[in-house]
Order: sequence, then structure tokens, then C-alpha cells
Amino acid sequence: MKPKHKLPPRLSPKGGEAGVHVGVSWYTAENWEKVKASAKDSELLEATFDEWQAMAQNSLRELSARGIRVEKVCIDAGEFLSLCLAESASNEAPSRAQFVSAKMSKAGDTNWSGRPEAFALVPPLMSNVGCEG
Repeated sequence: MKPKHKLPPRLSPKGGEAGVHVGVSWYTAENWEKVKASAKDSELLEATFDEWQAMAQNSLRELSARGIRVEKVCIDAGEFLSLCLAESASNEAPSRAQFVSAKMSKAGDTNWSGRPEAFALVPPLMSNVGCEG
């Protein structure tokens, strides 16, 4: 089955990628199901966790082969969805990406919908903690 997602243009080969560091949302099966069930853009997501996991692992290999350092950022559905509710944000790709960015930020100062204080409760990323795979 053809994956629904291709690498975003900003992650496409451009040369000089060595040293680039990106975060990738990573889920357990239970957290993926919860996030997908409430996602505003659920039709853009893979039909099953297994399909998502295969796509994600292929993307990790592709990015790593280009010299891009990839960090799995484990998403806890309860934490993410609670923050969406508190910030009146929808569960869709930009919000999930911003959550990953905030988790990776050592200073915890990544903006959520333009409000720097929104991610004060997001702890710094602890590398691959709680991730399967």
C-alpha cells in the first residue's frame, strides 16, 4: 500500500543536510488511536497504527540516510489533548508539530498559537522515553 504521506518539501534533499536535527511524533498504539480519533484531519492519517508505524519507520530511515538527525518525540495523548483544550487549539498537523517542537525545546519557549507561555507545562524531551519501536 502506498503511504499517504511523503516527506514535506522542507525535509526533501537539498544538500548540506548533515547536522540538521528534526523531531518526529512517535506514538504507542493506544496514544495513536486516541490522537487519531479526535484529529480534525484524521482523513489524512493512515488507517491503522500498523500502517502509520510502517510509514514512520520508513521516513526515519529516509531522513537518517540523508544525514538528518531524527529524534522520536513520544506523544502522550492525554497531555497533548489536554493542552489543545486548554489553548483552544484543534488536534491537527500544525498543532501536533508545534507540540513536538515544544517538547524538543530545551528552554520550553516554543509558541503555541502565538502565546509563548502556553507550553510552560511541557517538560523538556527525554530521549525516546515511553516510545515503542
